[in-house]
Amino acid sequence: TYYDYDLNGQVIKESTSSRLGNSFAIETAFKNGAAYKWSNAETGRVYKEILSEDAQQRPTHVRFGNGIEEFYQYDRISGQVTQQSAARNGLLVYQFDYQYDLDDRLTRRLRHFYYKNRSETSFEDEYGYDDNGRLASHEIKQFCINGVCQNIDAGNYISAVAEYEYDQYGNITYKKGVGQYYYESDDPFKL
Repeated sequence: TYYDYDLNGQVIKESTSSRLGNSFAIETAFKNGAAYKWSNAETGRVYKEILSEDAQQRPTHVRFGNGIEEFYQYDRISGQVTQQSAARNGLLVYQFDYQYDLDDRLTRRLRHFYYKNRSETSFEDEYGYDDNGRLASHEIKQFCINGVCQNIDAGNYISAVAEYEYDQYGNITYKKGVGQYYYESDDPFKL
């Protein structure tokens, strides 16, 4: 892999050769010191372009080479993403809504997926944390199809809950569905 840089030391072109003799290069364009467009150096085809940003320079509208356009909304105080959605040809493809606790940890996520026939599937996730702020649980609470919702409880056939435990070093020691994690006694960070 080879890199070309601009006068500010930013990578403006990344080129890679394959064993078959083919090469591929991506160009990166910058605006106000930040990357905003990635394209094929030979064809000019744009793979990703940030079309708009908010006052804090966070992307609010991004277009991808496959025609998908993503839109982002942020909490005005914490700066965390509160909504992410995507559309193609003006039709909504998905929308995610996020809620956070007072420590800015994700507590709830609602995911909607829309299909060509305009049917919809959605999931509601909840997240819990231990006293040290580490993820302790993740549960898929609800599943909906075209507005008809059902709580996830499949008679112990399907687990929609993940639980986590940690040691004093912050290493994961247990995950529901996986089991125990063990670390070497002489190196507490080595599985």
